[in-house]
Amino acid sequence: WEIWGALRYGGRLIIPTHRTTQSPKDFYFLICKEDVTVLNMTPSAFKPLVQLQSEIELCDQLRYVIFGGESLDTMIMAPWFSIRSENSPQIINMYGITESTVHVTYYMMKARDCGNIVGQIGVRIPDLTIYVLDSQGSPAPVG
Repeated sequence: WEIWGALRYGGRLIIPTHRTTQSPKDFYFLICKEDVTVLNMTPSAFKPLVQLQSEIELCDQLRYVIFGGESLDTMIMAPWFSIRSENSPQIINMYGITESTVHVTYYMMKARDCGNIVGQIGVRIPDLTIYVLDSQGSPAPVG
């Protein structure tokens, strides 16, 4: 979805150079210059952008920041929400495992979620069915 999602719906796909990804400032300026509206990355790769936002004038057009690929430490987002609106851009935590072909659930993060021990995995993607199983492979009880 990371490549074809943009192209299928009439968007552009911006692939930064390795050098650009190594500099949070250069990466942020690329986001601004190219009018990126949907940013997809791991939470740990996003953390330097959170730290950078307090040092520079914000100029991005982001509508969605989508996390995946690793567990979200919600505390890294506290500085983000101290400067940004909860909805502009919308922060979405995606969850899934390799065996499920990447994402199966999503959660729209809010400022109140900062400080939770673990990031929420949310609800199923509408066209999927999920099962929560115990260590024996049987359906786990709710909760």
